[in-house]
Amino acid sequence: VDERRHRHRSCPPLNVQPAPEDRIPVTLITGFLGSGKTTLLNRVLAENHDLGRVAVIQNEFGAVGIDDALTAEHFSSSSGDEILLNNGCICCTVKSDITPVLERLWLGQAEHGRLDRILVETTGLARPSPVVQAFIHGTPASWMTRVDAMITVFDALHGPAHLQRDDTQESVEQVAFA
Repeated sequence: VDERRHRHRSCPPLNVQPAPEDRIPVTLITGFLGSGKTTLLNRVLAENHDLGRVAVIQNEFGAVGIDDALTAEHFSSSSGDEILLNNGCICCTVKSDITPVLERLWLGQAEHGRLDRILVETTGLARPSPVVQAFIHGTPASWMTRVDAMITVFDALHGPAHLQRDDTQESVEQVAFA
């Protein structure tokens, strides 16, 4: 095990931008409702990909979380954190919702050890553009993190029908953004 991975990180104040290599890499997972985002996330967490210490942020549109219950078995107190944002679509409230969560994760590294990655699973109705912008445009999120990947999950069986419907503009935007 790489000893550097688990050493405690001294966290600069949130008003001081860390060097790019000290920012936590973020992988954004998006896709329309039922496309398989949580299934993909479970596979990534269950298999040995040597991801190190991972935090997972899952966004639920409804008041009752379901996806977090499906991934909870992959977490112990030492392996990382799982955080549920269930007060609406992350693309609409990203700056007010994600910033405090990222601040908590950033500062928590001093006590719990370095985070090697953050995986963010958006709700199936999320528009990807505002989510990505929150991580790259002069916000506290962009000071603490860096987007290293964006994965758009597409349901090969039902996806084409979603793209044809007039009431599912989000699925078109998700695929176009990918």
